[in-house]
Amino acid sequence: MVKFRPPSKDAEHGEHKADAVALVVRPNPGGWVKQARIDRGQRDGLSSEERAELTRLHCELAKVAEERDLLKRATAF
Repeated sequence: MVKFRPPSKDAEHGEHKADAVALVVRPNPGGWVKQARIDRGQRDGLSSEERAELTRLHCELAKVAEERDLLKRATAF
């Protein structure tokens, strides 16, 4: 299972850290077997590549939303 976490801020520079999204390990030891079957097309679900793309898009969306909010505040002045 992959959970999205919003990007964290670097306290010194205010930049997003590269490790902003944390992968949560499944408590099920057979989870990797299930994922391998999905990746091979033997089972329905999101492939590892699709999950990675979805995670990347979530991060990009969070960044764009943050930039949008910043621009909204800037135009309010």
